[in-house]
Amino acid sequence: MNKKILFSLGIIAALALYLIFSGRNWHSGPDMVWKDPPDEMIITKGESTITLQKKDTKWLIGTEAFPADHSAVENILTKMKDLEVVDLISEKGYLEKYGLVPEKYTEVQIKKDGSVFRKIHFGKKSPTNRHTFITLESGKAVYLASGVFDGLLNKTVDQLRDKTIIKISRDAVSSFKVTQKGRSFVFEKKHVEQAPVEDGNAKNKEEKPEKNEDVWICRGFEKVALDTKKVDQFLSALDPLKATAFPDMKKDKLGRASTVVTVNAFNAETELCIYDKNTDKKYVASSSASPYVFTLDEWKARKFFIDSLESFKNK
Repeated sequence: MNKKILFSLGIIAALALYLIFSGRNWHSGPDMVWKDPPDEMIITKGESTITLQKKDTKWLIGTEAFPADHSAVENILTKMKDLEVVDLISEKGYLEKYGLVPEKYTEVQIKKDGSVFRKIHFGKKSPTNRHTFITLESGKAVYLASGVFDGLLNKTVDQLRDKTIIKISRDAVSSFKVTQKGRSFVFEKKHVEQAPVEDGNAKNKEEKPEKNEDVWICRGFEKVALDTKKVDQFLSALDPLKATAFPDMKKDKLGRASTVVTVNAFNAETELCIYDKNTDKKYVASSSASPYVFTLDEWKARKFFIDSLESFKNK
């Protein structure tokens, strides 16, 4: 074989061996295998710390044990579990350069039975805004992880809380009452059975089966025909009803509600109380389904306001 070809092949083999054994640019990062599901996660950003703990099947936030949005927490955990380390950037530190110092990074600790099995520091984004510089287990080695995590991790307690207050399917509702400014409207579902109808076809004189349907009436206004679809549209605002935020207020300090919606479903009564607007121009509200005071956006609160039956009439 030509000596020049042999020499070139030797150079290529030597470079390949160097890349393999040096690990530079071929480094896949440490073992990121995630076996048992965690039961605690701590997210720290500067002076802010959010602790999430799993009790049975539910995630709770902080010492107050606020119910957390299950899907939001599981989304964060999935991103941490599937974290892809694509390169080793530095083994010598230079942490300030990559935003991996305490006053700048976001720290995520993942725990199981009180023991930390994953600790990640998230620093600056790469110049392409497609990767993030990280360190693992408080080490000095700086890695490049695929993706950006600001929107995922920089959340407040309010943003992570479960905002579902009421969840009642409209088909389950047997009656409901709306009281606004001293005037009440009571809606009841009635089951109507229609008489059998003969088939008009001369060859087939069999009667069609009875057609049963539910209709809504308003007590005291029984002669007013109501549009079932419009009543269902009103009730759909409760499936689910989600809070906008949770102000630091107590139920016993709210005073008298301007609108009260009482729903009978599942052999139980659920109450929604809507009060005046707060300083953020949101309507303050409370419910028998939740121990917390919450707010509703104006457009959402107004769905429960009834001045007359005009909007429910079958036209």
